[in-house]
Amino acid sequence: VMGGVVTTPQSTPINFYPASAQDNFVALSYPVDTTLNQLGLAATFVPSTTFARKDQLLVFDNTTPAVNKSPSAVYFVQNGAWRKAGQNTATDFGNDVIKAGSGFIVRKAVNASGPNAVDWVFSP
Repeated sequence: VMGGVVTTPQSTPINFYPASAQDNFVALSYPVDTTLNQLGLAATFVPSTTFARKDQLLVFDNTTPAVNKSPSAVYFVQNGAWRKAGQNTATDFGNDVIKAGSGFIVRKAVNASGPNAVDWVFSP
């Protein structure tokens, strides 16, 4: 967007697939850094359990350009809070920041029943 900032809520479909995990490539189109809690993505996530991680948010460090990079962080929702792979699951990472203009991947778990998509609505 050239010369203007979108100030209205934006909606992006987050797709499910019944046979395997589905990657959804999305981006934060606002010019400000945003915390995980502010994204509003948790409402679209299937909560993980102690023994099974469900939906995941893959975040990338874009300071060094590369192709097929591994994510710098993997987040998931458990017990109503954002958790980070490889970290203590008692810690809430909801205040971790997604940089303005960053792209990330929402990896939806297998969904054998229910809708094929859910709308993620982000309000500035």
